Amino acid sequence: MDLYRKRKKYYSNIYPEDLFHKLEFDKILEILTNHCESELGIEMVKNIKILIEKEQIEKQLKQVYEFSMILNNEAVEFPSGNYISLTEEMNILMVDNSVLSDVQVFRIYKVLLTVYNILYFFTGKDGENKEMYPELAKLVTKLKIDKDLVNAIKGVIDENGKIKSSASKDLTSIRNGIGHKYQELDSKFKSALNSFKKTKILDDTIESIRNGRRVLAVLSTYKRKVKGLIMDESASGRVTFIEPEATLQVNNELFELQQEERREIHRILKELTARLRPYGIELEDYQKMLSILDFIRAKAKLAISMNAVMPLVTNERIIELSKAYHPLLYLLNKQQKKETIPINLRLSIADRILIISGPNAGGKSVTLKTVGLLQLMLQAG
Repeated sequence: MDLYRKRKKYYSNIYPEDLFHKLEFDKILEILTNHCESELGIEMVKNIKILIEKEQIEKQLKQVYEFSMILNNEAVEFPSGNYISLTEEMNILMVDNSVLSDVQVFRIYKVLLTVYNILYFFTGKDGENKEMYPELAKLVTKLKIDKDLVNAIKGVIDENGKIKSSASKDLTSIRNGIGHKYQELDSKFKSALNSFKKTKILDDTIESIRNGRRVLAVLSTYKRKVKGLIMDESASGRVTFIEPEATLQVNNELFELQQEERREIHRILKELTARLRPYGIELEDYQKMLSILDFIRAKAKLAISMNAVMPLVTNERIIELSKAYHPLLYLLNKQQKKETIPINLRLSIADRILIISGPNAGGKSVTLKTVGLLQLMLQAG
């Protein structure tokens, strides 16, 4: 797990390289990953940093503390859906004259709506939540969202992610025409079907669908008695599937209208993509914010599951643990409804050596790992 070769201002190198494994921090990260709601959060866990600056550590701890307050308050509902990666969509927007699909536009819309709801969470209700959760608010309140852009997409895409008929006058007209053609097609097919029902040339199944078209199931012995287009044949050859002559022209007209519909949808999406293209940087900022929020929420969920408290960070060279548990042992015993024995420990410049002795399986290794693992978790925020 070599994530820290590039040393940065606020981050520490890891020594030895297998420290995460030795102290079982990798297992903490695995649990943290399971608490993430999205791939965005999971990616943040994969790139987790070990901090060395007091201010950076405290900032992240406060973010987790504030999110745990939100999760523990049943009266507070934080927008937690649609934390979607828009990498593919942003790459498309970088290419001139490119066109997003309706699915991709809908993904962008869901992200915009989520970001809008998150911004409202902190800025609405007289800014009460902004004061209640100041560190989290700092992550989002600098962002702006163009409500006209949200409405522009909403005017084209419905709640299921499909292009609305009202997206353009031409599309409205085309889809009305398609609807009429389907009615005409149904009427003519039923008429043909009823006329052949009086004979014994149809199979018991009567009708079927082949290549998206409604066809008669004709006994192959009588197939020359039915005017129309042969679309398929059963595996045994006993039944021939024929599109009746009466519906051929209507189906061709329907196909032409469907082609017009596709061309009009492409035009609408091209126009909408051009509207979205200048917002590439904003979309990147939104995605980054959602990544961080999902990451913080996962840490808060983990903290709640461990009954954890926010530690006090000091510039003094001291470590003091009071009734501390090995996190993984605590979670395991909690699952098995067993008691976990806590430890008390203090080291400082004056008392910088501690000798631990005792019998095998007496808890010596667990104590050492508890100190190291809790320190790693602290510096990972």
